[in-house]
Amino acid sequence: MRKSDSYAVVIFHHHASPPRQFFVKKRTVKTFALVLLAILGGQWVFFSQFLDQRQKLDELDRLRVELEVSQKEAFAANSAIDKLRFQLADMKSLTTKVREMLGLQQDFDGAVSGQGGEENLSKLSGSEFSDDQQYAGLDVIRSDIQQELAWLRSDAKVEHRDLQALVETVENRRARWEATPAIWPVKGWVTSGFGPRMSPFTGRPAKHHGIDIRASIGTPVVAPAAGTVVRRTHDTGFGKVLTVNHGHGVSTRYGHLHTMDATVGQSISRGDVIGTVGNTGLSTGPHLHYEVHVNKVRIDPMKFILE
Repeated sequence: MRKSDSYAVVIFHHHASPPRQFFVKKRTVKTFALVLLAILGGQWVFFSQFLDQRQKLDELDRLRVELEVSQKEAFAANSAIDKLRFQLADMKSLTTKVREMLGLQQDFDGAVSGQGGEENLSKLSGSEFSDDQQYAGLDVIRSDIQQELAWLRSDAKVEHRDLQALVETVENRRARWEATPAIWPVKGWVTSGFGPRMSPFTGRPAKHHGIDIRASIGTPVVAPAAGTVVRRTHDTGFGKVLTVNHGHGVSTRYGHLHTMDATVGQSISRGDVIGTVGNTGLSTGPHLHYEVHVNKVRIDPMKFILE
């Protein structure tokens, strides 16, 4: 073996012992170095892949935890949506009943929110889907929740508008009812009705624009509906006269009063005393002359009295 092809290795055991020397071929050293580098390179590749896989596993664990939390939130949201859906259905049912009670027709132009199509609500489970499918399914559930919330918002908006319309209708009818002269202004006997009659003064046919109610002088006269006193006069025909405006084009007039106990501009409620029966003006005896005007047209008061 030539020394140029080898490396000399000298080993010193002790200062008193002669050194030992042996030769290693350069090719052997190169081979060993290459093998060592290959081993180290392989370990580095393995370690790198191990770290990469470990990171992926950690990320996967994190995503699994996030997925479980999101699933719970999604299922809780679905439960809340179901509850809201049932509450909206109850509101619609109640609205329908109120409409029927009021004799109103359903507003099909806007009272019902049109919906349709096929529904495919995903139910996520780790045993049913792969990881990728679970994450994709979570996006589907989120999309379904957003769509369901949009529907519920639309339904709620329509229902709110419908309820507002019902409230306005009820308020309007209540106002009309309060403006309707539905009770007797005084307790007594009707001695002359509305329409044609023989005049008690001339004995000739004449038209009577109200009704005459016989009662004793001083008997209280009450407002048959809520309103505002707009006139307080004293003329030769009807004597002391009060006029009350009830709104909605309705007004009432009270003649031959003994006293007028309400002032112009005073707001009154149904049943409030506004005066007393008298015998003032052109009259054959104590009584109340009572008129009802609707849009300035005299109407038979008996058509409005309910009690």
